[in-house]
Amino acid sequence: MKLLLWAHGRYQVFAACSDRGDCHLLSFLNQLEGDFQDQADRMTDLLDRVAEKGPPRKSEVCHQIQDNIWQLESGRLRVLWFYGRDRGVIICSHGFLKTTQKTPKKHINRAMQTYHRYCQDVSRGDIKILEIEDED
Repeated sequence: MKLLLWAHGRYQVFAACSDRGDCHLLSFLNQLEGDFQDQADRMTDLLDRVAEKGPPRKSEVCHQIQDNIWQLESGRLRVLWFYGRDRGVIICSHGFLKTTQKTPKKHINRAMQTYHRYCQDVSRGDIKILEIEDED
């Protein structure tokens, strides 16, 4: 699995990437326009704060939605994430726009697949870290 190092401080925040190195979260946030771009900027700031201080304790901003899967919220934007091998590592699966009251199962399933792949690849020692500059 390839992980893009998003930010680091007290915590390391990574975004899951495809085997080719495409970062789904970065692409999602970069393609937003208008009012959603403001929310994307706030989400980016939130992810940076998570790296410095850890996940927010406010349930309206961050909460657990299933087993190992958590959700960050900024306006209508959602980012699903999970803890890495230890609590100092946060792996963001992907982002999406909120369209329903509850988090759609397809997004939870996608995050769970990313979580299981991460666990398998960590046990095999098959994790590659990318830097933001490597994205181009």
